[in-house]
Amino acid sequence: MVGVSYACMSSAFIAMAWLPKATVQAALASIPLDLIEEYKGDEPKYVGWGEDIITVAVMSIVLTAPLGVIIINGLGPRWLTQDGPKDDGRHKTVTRMHANSI
Repeated sequence: MVGVSYACMSSAFIAMAWLPKATVQAALASIPLDLIEEYKGDEPKYVGWGEDIITVAVMSIVLTAPLGVIIINGLGPRWLTQDGPKDDGRHKTVTRMHANSI
């Protein structure tokens, strides 16, 4: 967010909440196997590597999704409260945010 600065605990919570996102793995995991099957489909060694890439991506999603829920539900209520914006004349400073607003 441009023009808004957060308190230390809010910034730490945002960083922690963004860590366990596996959307990139989910979106890109099948591309290597698709390319392998297209260009090297007759070589089982390469197909195995492509399947290993998908397996690792699925495991990262399975492990990080619950971790994200634990971090957000566990730290959010402790680290975030609604104090409201402060106006210092140049931009608004949000000291803390409510967990449901993220």
